[in-house]
Amino acid sequence: MKLPSKEEVLKFTGNLLYSKNKMSQYDIEQIINRENISPTDLIHGVAFPHFITKETSFFLFIKLKTPIKWSTEKVSYIFMGGINLQDQDNKK
Repeated sequence: MKLPSKEEVLKFTGNLLYSKNKMSQYDIEQIINRENISPTDLIHGVAFPHFITKETSFFLFIKLKTPIKWSTEKVSYIFMGGINLQDQDNKK
């Protein structure tokens, strides 16, 4: 994919997941706000935006054609996760 910024990545993935009933509009706002407070570019090339969801837990992988600056790192690989804390399978 070719997306120009962290905000565009989060909006795109949020809208994609919203269309598949994996995220709510509130979840999209929550993940953008969380990234503004504490960015998730953990290591060079990789970001792991995540949030708590009431829906089924999931992970989504995106590889960008061109790396973008996330906060301090340039990122090409994004692993987005929605974690349902009540889902017993998550605890395994």
